[in-house]
Amino acid sequence: MPAEWEPHTSTWLTWPRPASISFPGRYDIVPPILAKLVHLIAEGESVHINIWDADLERLAKRSLEDGGVPLAKVQFHPFRAYEP
Repeated sequence: MPAEWEPHTSTWLTWPRPASISFPGRYDIVPPILAKLVHLIAEGESVHINIWDADLERLAKRSLEDGGVPLAKVQFHPFRAYEP
């Protein structure tokens, strides 16, 4: 695995679900912050976002658009969430 300072072509992240336990009671503040992060990253490279479903993808795209993110630099990758 290369070091974090090594050159790379893209960044990957996972968009959180509103109903998850990651940000209990504080989810509403998270998407605008993620949009700012993605906006900054997208200035220099593409961003790949793992997404749970089509509804969450729509919410994520809306947040990114509201944050001025150039969606041409973002690719969404759907995958199924683990449900015990």
